[in-house]
Amino acid sequence: MYSYTWLQWLLFFYLYCFFGWVWESCYVSAKKHHWVNRGFLHLPLLPIYGSGAIVVLFVSLPIRDNPVLVYFAGAAAATVLELVVGLAMEQLFKVKYWDYSNQKFNYKGVICLSSTLFWGVLSVFLMEVAQKPIERAVLSLSTPLLAAIVSVISVAFIYDTVISTKAALDLAKVLTSIEQAKKAMAEELRNMEEKAAAYMDEAKENLEVRMDEAKENFAVRMDEARENLAVRMDEARENIGARVDEARENRAIRREQSLEEREVRRANIAARMDEAKENIAIRVDEARENLATRMDGARENMAVRKELSREEREARREAARQYMEEYQQKKVAFLSAQQERLDALMEKAYKVSKGAAKRNPGMSSRWFGDSIQRLRDRSVRKK
Repeated sequence: MYSYTWLQWLLFFYLYCFFGWVWESCYVSAKKHHWVNRGFLHLPLLPIYGSGAIVVLFVSLPIRDNPVLVYFAGAAAATVLELVVGLAMEQLFKVKYWDYSNQKFNYKGVICLSSTLFWGVLSVFLMEVAQKPIERAVLSLSTPLLAAIVSVISVAFIYDTVISTKAALDLAKVLTSIEQAKKAMAEELRNMEEKAAAYMDEAKENLEVRMDEAKENFAVRMDEARENLAVRMDEARENIGARVDEARENRAIRREQSLEEREVRRANIAARMDEAKENIAIRVDEARENLATRMDGARENMAVRKELSREEREARREAARQYMEEYQQKKVAFLSAQQERLDALMEKAYKVSKGAAKRNPGMSSRWFGDSIQRLRDRSVRKK
């Protein structure tokens, strides 16, 4: 293919993987102010650069004499490769190993305009500068030596790819467990808080109901006492009215009777009137005494109820306080246990990642954003 054998293509791939690793590691190390061994693999190889170089060579060799076409063809090919590989790795591992989200004109943080323009420059540099001496060096190797070199590198590359892929998949599983644990913890906390709030609301509502019942009972007793007094007063008025009417009738009937009889009648009427007044006074006094007795009884009952309700309120407050103390203790114990579990999972994630977060400081994830940041911070502390 374009006059190269498959062994030569493989060696080109490995060489550009290495040069890409040198470039990325130096660039990121300069930005971070400390050495960063970049890459998905443990070996000093970056497959994305090797793949990009092979793709650029494949599309640019037929037009290598036209730098402008090489620029645009290489930029387009490398960008498509970066997009496909980035999306595939994110779907497979649930993690972005590079993230352009902070760059302008980016797509899903996987590609961006500035990187596309840079790939175009690298494509021209590759065809005009880098490929020519590399091509001469590779073509100068004998077939047995070339095969031996490619075989050794391929065995190491395949082995590293397998263990790194397994580690990335295991990391995704652990991070998934962390997120599930966080969701379960949040759900359990929400349930605990809802139960505590419901308990407090119920206690408050019961206390208010008891107070309202006591107030209503007192009001009913007062109304009954007032009604009884009013009835007694009405009865007294009716009695005195009846007696007055009777006396008037008797007086009218007996007008024609003798003067002596009228005097007797007047005396009788006066006596009856006095008796009626005394009866009215007695009834009024009885009604007042009855009202006073009822009022005193109502006040005593109200005082007793207040005392009982005060004691009940104190008892309920004490029960609520104990409940909240138990709730807080359970909450602290639950959070402590969950935090220990999360720490254990994070430690497992750190071990499983085998330094992936340290080698890829730009790692991000829309599934495990916070966990990735903690893993990256832990990697920095342990470097």
